[in-house]
Amino acid sequence: ATGEQRWETTIVGPQTAVRLSYVAADPPRVAVAGNDGSVQLLDAETGEALGTTIEAEVPPDGGMVLGSFRLAFSSDGTAFVRGEQDGSISVWTTLEGVRDEGTVPAKPGRTITDFQFSDLAQVWVLFADGLGWFTRGSVEEVPVISTGIADGLRVTMLGQGSAAGLLVASANSGLRYLPMSTVSSFDLTWESVSRRRFP
Repeated sequence: ATGEQRWETTIVGPQTAVRLSYVAADPPRVAVAGNDGSVQLLDAETGEALGTTIEAEVPPDGGMVLGSFRLAFSSDGTAFVRGEQDGSISVWTTLEGVRDEGTVPAKPGRTITDFQFSDLAQVWVLFADGLGWFTRGSVEEVPVISTGIADGLRVTMLGQGSAAGLLVASANSGLRYLPMSTVSSFDLTWESVSRRRFP
């Protein structure tokens, strides 16, 4: 099968698009997140710009560079989690650009490298030296429940329900897999991808 390009567009503004997500809304939309903190909406059928729900942010004096934002969309695209410039973590609604009341505080000494939004309103946080999670609406510091992965780069979820698991790419250990069944029992044993048959 061959794909047919339906449209192309140029994102207006100085930012570089870092994440995209299909938003199952009426009409369907594509959310484009920039490394300046902005989120723009496009018509999924035509590529026409529909507006900006979150404006670009300017780093405070002496603050981190704009490219420090980390972001992940929920599976339906209606919400996303973002690492803020002060190191805290917040959840936003994509279409309205409204931030949840609960903001997870920064964890001193730990660098966030990626997020994964699960269907259970849980957000997995990959730090450079471990993995943690929190439930949407939480205002507590993220506990690091595993330090079995060093130099984590990206995290994604595979499968559904009891068969789900987390796949983590790291700089020094390649790809590692953590079955969700081990998370519930806190028997956090990472498996080498070469020895794992995925569901």
